[in-house]
Amino acid sequence: MSTDKKSPNEDTSAMRSIMNAITPIQSLFESNEHDWIEEQVAAMREGRLRDVDQPNLIKYLVEMNINTQHEIGSKFAVLLQHLLKVMIQPDKHSRNWNGTIVREQTELTRLLHRNPGLQQHVPRLYADAYEDAVRYAVAETGIPPERFPATNPWTPEQALTMPLTEPPAHPNSARKTRRRK
Repeated sequence: MSTDKKSPNEDTSAMRSIMNAITPIQSLFESNEHDWIEEQVAAMREGRLRDVDQPNLIKYLVEMNINTQHEIGSKFAVLLQHLLKVMIQPDKHSRNWNGTIVREQTELTRLLHRNPGLQQHVPRLYADAYEDAVRYAVAETGIPPERFPATNPWTPEQALTMPLTEPPAHPNSARKTRRRK
């Protein structure tokens, strides 16, 4: 009488073989993200879909989306912080603030252009960013939070396209010129 059932040792051996095949990909995911990504791309390009580390690929893509949203929110917070400082402290307005505003406007515009699907998250990210921006501005300026607008005075579009004004001349920055004899 022949049986088709495998012995427990054969089942364990088969599982060990499968685990050994999976473990290098998973440990590569944990130890060297760059090489893991290259391996995943190569497997997909070559049609080796069985070699794709699907659970970690899903995890990676979800984390990437979360990180991009976090980046957008952080950039909005920095942009709004500087716009608030210009509004509340116009006498301390500097080229440095302008540089930060332009950099954040440029990077946000580029990021949203490259990821149009994230536009749907902008209202939430922008609203959350305003609360952070007020906290940052209060911490940096020492001005009480009550002096800042309770609600964001700008739409996302306005914040991203607001033209800059020249900072006022600082009294100590006037050039002294010497007359040549």
